[in-house]
Amino acid sequence: MARDCTLNCACGATEWYIKDKRTGRHIMCYCADCQTFARHLGQDNRHLKNGGTQIFQTIPANVEFTKGAENLSLMRLSPKGTFRWYLKCCNTPFANTLPKRAIPFAGMILPAGHDAFGRVRSHVNTEAAHISVKQTGLGATVWAFISRAIASRLSGTGNVTPFFDDAGEPAAEARILTKQERATARP
Repeated sequence: MARDCTLNCACGATEWYIKDKRTGRHIMCYCADCQTFARHLGQDNRHLKNGGTQIFQTIPANVEFTKGAENLSLMRLSPKGTFRWYLKCCNTPFANTLPKRAIPFAGMILPAGHDAFGRVRSHVNTEAAHISVKQTGLGATVWAFISRAIASRLSGTGNVTPFFDDAGEPAAEARILTKQERATARP
């Protein structure tokens, strides 16, 4: 399959691509946690626009590194929080996944203004936006997520992932932010 979209970190040491940009949904998430993640990494200028984070939701099997896979690192904002993946070479936000690989989901974080995935189709969690934004497309986003996860499990690609090893363990040890670190980065 042709490489639809090649992406790289802020310093260029890590590169990856999304195999098929048709198998996902381009959204803008304004939640405080996405903002906290980017701010903690010092990447809010590159990754936030009006408090929103551009995310391409796809399946993990659709993501492949071309260089720098060893830079993949893991953070959680709290002990039971979402897995938030970043690239340690330059603290670039990379993706959000669920804590277990059983439900195939990868929310690939894009630089602000990235347009290779077409227009943003959903604006979600808008209560934390820095401007007035109407929430749109939440139902379609949830339905698309469920549909992709089921299709991935049925096709056998559900366990293909750069985020977890063959035993289902995370590819990196999670660093959990302290309450103080989280509060400092909170919008």
